[in-house]
Amino acid sequence: MSLSAGTYSKRRARLALTEKRVCKILICAINSYNKIISQRVVFDYNDRGTYKKEDYLTSCFVDDYLQKELQTLNSSTMDYSIANTETTEKYTSHTDGKIHPDPIDIQVVDTALSNSLGIQDKVYFAIECKRIGSVSEYVKDTIKFTDRNYSKTRLPIEGQLGYIAKQGWDHKRVSKKINKNLSSNTKIKTIKNLSSIGILSGFDGTYFSRHEKKDKSHFSVYHLFFNYSNIVIN
Repeated sequence: MSLSAGTYSKRRARLALTEKRVCKILICAINSYNKIISQRVVFDYNDRGTYKKEDYLTSCFVDDYLQKELQTLNSSTMDYSIANTETTEKYTSHTDGKIHPDPIDIQVVDTALSNSLGIQDKVYFAIECKRIGSVSEYVKDTIKFTDRNYSKTRLPIEGQLGYIAKQGWDHKRVSKKINKNLSSNTKIKTIKNLSSIGILSGFDGTYFSRHEKKDKSHFSVYHLFFNYSNIVIN
């Protein structure tokens, strides 16, 4: 069934609003990274206790920086908070039709949007984080989105954050390797390869891609690549 022009226009307007709000969250993440660089912060893996490496990096990033940056946005129309790191929601698998747990690395709750839509459940944006020593594990996070039907309160745009841990690698090299992996990967159909986009002046590690789910619907991903090769030790 085809969409009427009015319905199509309204959907595009809602999507544009969603993308605008997501970009504000991403800018907060970039500002957080820039502060880590300017303050010459070093994360010592010897201090991580029982944390996995990428979970330790995410915990430090969220607790010490991102949460504070999001608070600077909050007003009557902007009210963001991080419900938790490593929180769990649920999804329905396109493969088996069953409900599964959905661990989320960073869940940013958009309370103002929930209120404006009259929704009691929290509306949230999810960011998956990965320490990049190779790109195959990062791509696996993109692939898992293809099998998942999320709740209506999860924003229809995915976020991925890559901590580049390998010396000599930068976001350009990583994005090329990811695109090469996607081009030959039989587990995911890519509609649009990772392409660089500018959402904050002075930072060029933001990318956008588009892919197809198993139910033939499309989904978009915003990618952030932060160079951590000189930030982590041991």
